[in-house]
Amino acid sequence: MRKVTVTFIWDEELKIFTAYLPDVPVCGEGPTKEAALNHLKEGIEFYIEEVGREEFLSQVTVPTEYEEVELAQLA
Repeated sequence: MRKVTVTFIWDEELKIFTAYLPDVPVCGEGPTKEAALNHLKEGIEFYIEEVGREEFLSQVTVPTEYEEVELAQLA
């Protein structure tokens, strides 16, 4: 089974998480990571209905390497 990296972003002002997969134009939002992930799953289901499973899977990237770096190193 392939694993992918789901990114969660916390919006302090709105008090919600946004969950997304890189390279896929779908996201989910919710007050918890679990809720955001569930909404992401629903969005992906609708997206697959529109573009097809094969197209969706072709857009999903699986990271070959993951490393955390300090933001100051990038900006």
